[in-house]
Amino acid sequence: RIAILSKPIDRLALRTRVDVRGVGKRLTRHGISTRYVSMRDLRRSRLDASGDLCLDGECLSLVYVRYDFSHPYGALLSQMPPGAAADELQQEWEVVERLEASNAVLSSDLGSRLAHRRKVQTALRSPGGL
Repeated sequence: RIAILSKPIDRLALRTRVDVRGVGKRLTRHGISTRYVSMRDLRRSRLDASGDLCLDGECLSLVYVRYDFSHPYGALLSQMPPGAAADELQQEWEVVERLEASNAVLSSDLGSRLAHRRKVQTALRSPGGL
């Protein structure tokens, strides 16, 4: 099964919403079982003994990632006061680690997503950045 990871559809920019739903519809048209998931859904996921990513009793072979990992609170987890927001971000990071450790094919790995962040690009351009 293929999972499409995104924020809730009502919180997506129109172009992302069209992409997320369009990819799902095209896969379904070709007979490929597709499931829309959120980070909250993936908190229930587990790695089985062989490293497969399993959610609610089914293994996910591919995760199409349309989730924006930019920080919604504008602070690093270590800089946040304890509380619900920090707990949620910690759980989100645990999901990212589980995705990266799994056998599931990711449409873009964490390194690729980070490479597109402005702060990373600035650091790489600076002397000694590479």
